[in-house]
Amino acid sequence: MTLEELNEARELATRRAELLQEADDVEKRGAEAAHLFGHKFDLEMEDVLRMALAGELRRRAGVSEARLRELGIVFPGDAVPLPGGTAPEIDPGPKHAFIQRNSWNRETGEFTVWVPCTPARSWRRAEALGEADVEVDEALNPHGIEPDSLGAVTVVDATDRNAEWRECATVLGSTSTDEGVAIRVWVHPYNGLVRGAVAAGDIGAVGIGYECLEETPVRGTGDRPLVNVHRWRLHELRLHRVDTLAEAA
Repeated sequence: MTLEELNEARELATRRAELLQEADDVEKRGAEAAHLFGHKFDLEMEDVLRMALAGELRRRAGVSEARLRELGIVFPGDAVPLPGGTAPEIDPGPKHAFIQRNSWNRETGEFTVWVPCTPARSWRRAEALGEADVEVDEALNPHGIEPDSLGAVTVVDATDRNAEWRECATVLGSTSTDEGVAIRVWVHPYNGLVRGAVAAGDIGAVGIGYECLEETPVRGTGDRPLVNVHRWRLHELRLHRVDTLAEAA
């Protein structure tokens, strides 16, 4: 870290702490507080306005935190770096989508999600069995993704299972190979926490929601039939923490 970056980090850390303290103060004030930061609140709207103000203060603190992470600052609860400065990596396995390592571009706010098109467990409705769900192995054809639908894909921050999943990014495009699909994602500038988490490697697992458009059932060699999905449409990407593969699946 250069001297300029060190000074920047000090200023950012101070600013982040001030913003978080202001957000806490706003949230703790009760209905008796008629004024906040020089603004007189309508009592019926006070709680709504207070929480909105606290949320904006935390968002600004998140922008500072994202830059601090880009500078290499580690926060409490982060994974401890291994010798040599590398963070421990959890292999998401061949059946899960994940953010490609070192794909984060801090200048553009973009990263790449890799969708390996190896067979993964899924289910199909079997009318012959009383409309019961039958377990199958489902293989997506990487060249079968509908490129025209990518602009409508929803990318959500699913890192907190107890919070509302909010849209946080936009899909820019995809590249298909024989092994899988690389999907380029751009994080919205106001999502500082997501940017910082991706930069730090805290977000790694990705859940995908898609629709099968054309498929062919194939009798597999294992316990489950194999279904080859020739054409499919991507609907959603869900960003999860690196240690939540079950949620992503």
